[in-house]
Amino acid sequence: MNRTDLNILDMKVAPLRVKVAHMLREEITSGRLPLGSQISEQSIAEDLQISRTPVREAIMSLAVEGLVDVRPQSGTYVFGPDPDEIVSICQMRLVLESAALKILAKSDHKEIFVQTLVDNVRQAAKALSVNLEECHQLDTAFHRALIEASENPFLIQSYHGISNRLHALRQLLPFTKTRLNAALKQHRQLIAAIKENEIKGAQSIIEEHIANVEAMLLQRLDKPRDSHTVIRSRGSRRG
Repeated sequence: MNRTDLNILDMKVAPLRVKVAHMLREEITSGRLPLGSQISEQSIAEDLQISRTPVREAIMSLAVEGLVDVRPQSGTYVFGPDPDEIVSICQMRLVLESAALKILAKSDHKEIFVQTLVDNVRQAAKALSVNLEECHQLDTAFHRALIEASENPFLIQSYHGISNRLHALRQLLPFTKTRLNAALKQHRQLIAAIKENEIKGAQSIIEEHIANVEAMLLQRLDKPRDSHTVIRSRGSRRG
């Protein structure tokens, strides 16, 4: 595998282990290192022409983040989510994004943050016909901007705790114009609800949006949605 020259990363004064961790994190979240694939300390060290020590330290930091799984007597692997983990991550995402919407509704900076979301959707619409990868990245950026609009450091930190795994899981989603167009449509609906201060309506849109993602992820694992899944489409919710 051709790997980035660590010297050109925008981290010139960072310790080597931090540079390696950054590089591997990018490879995992971008899909260059597929979910469940094995990682070789020796191969990485040889590719980068460094000792194995900073590679090992980088891998341990990624293990703390939940991006890799170190298995004694077996090796190191990119995390491979099971259905329960996908459900848990989606549940957490729903909690955080719903809370961000509620906070945004009362924010003095609401108009500024809404304009950021509007600009994102406008860029994504242009990219949809010419660059699906850019549209995919803008989809991720939309939800990150929504979280940051809360201006709540604890909420933002909690989101960062799952964001890398969430980003990596996007490898499993259909990389198609149809899916991205559907996501874009829901983003527009969400912005409209925020502008009208219809926060419950906005939260319902987010719930449906995340439920769709959860269903697609579970389908890719060839597992049906279990009865314990709490994220449901609006038509199946009680009360």
